[in-house]
Amino acid sequence: MKTKRIIATALTIFILLAVIFIALYKDAIFQRGNPLPYISKMISMNYDKPFARVFKDRDVYIIKNSHAGRYGSGVLVEFIENTYGVTFTEQMGSCAFFYSDEKTIVANIEVYWRYYAVWELEFFDPNTVYIPPEQMTNSAYCIGEDFEMLLYTDKAIYKTTDTVQVWATLEYIGDEDAITIWSSDPFMSFYFTDGKDFTNLGTAVTDVLKSTELERGKVYRFDYRKSVSWDENAPDADFWREYAKDPLLRLPAGAYTIVLNGIFGLTENAADYLNGLFCELKIEVLE
Repeated sequence: MKTKRIIATALTIFILLAVIFIALYKDAIFQRGNPLPYISKMISMNYDKPFARVFKDRDVYIIKNSHAGRYGSGVLVEFIENTYGVTFTEQMGSCAFFYSDEKTIVANIEVYWRYYAVWELEFFDPNTVYIPPEQMTNSAYCIGEDFEMLLYTDKAIYKTTDTVQVWATLEYIGDEDAITIWSSDPFMSFYFTDGKDFTNLGTAVTDVLKSTELERGKVYRFDYRKSVSWDENAPDADFWREYAKDPLLRLPAGAYTIVLNGIFGLTENAADYLNGLFCELKIEVLE
């Protein structure tokens, strides 16, 4: 009897402590709902297997923060690229972006129980917009011929060491359910200039005619992709050669105008391309 009383008392104390612990830390314990699937994957991980898929029917991964840097990004980025056939392009805050011709993947990253990170993948059409609200800090708006365009940068003032993030959106706002446009590829062109020595057309456009259907009310996103060409015999050839080596957009100190042009029309005739569909946005780069 004495032994049973001791066991019962110990069990009661354990349950009481567990209830108190859960009450104090319930927000952290149930941060993502039921913690058991995550705990089981934490137990299964080791140095050779630093991350795991949490659910069979959802693209959710958990990884140790200490592996390959904060969020364990190196090894998991490589896994996502190889598994889903995409290329990592950038990380903005708690979102990592992956692109291919067929799809866009946004990994929403959340610190979990301090020492882990959870990556939940969302899949989008490659032309569908995904813009976290905190990124909409500097923008220009233009409208014309049943189309609405917006040009964005992630901020208005940069340092020369900063990466300048530039993207745009296009929306058909006409009366039809959808419209077919004719263009080269791509049909949105970026242009950079400081009004002095720096002028970069910014977008390589192929000389091919293609048709694209745009649905009314659907917002399409276009990310700037660095593209540089120069004359090897020009005095500034060395500058452009060095500038082209960096895949990211980093600009010399100065005041810049970014221009976005919609280069498309409603017929196959290039002479019928829409006029006046462009946006301008100002940024400043400091030493």
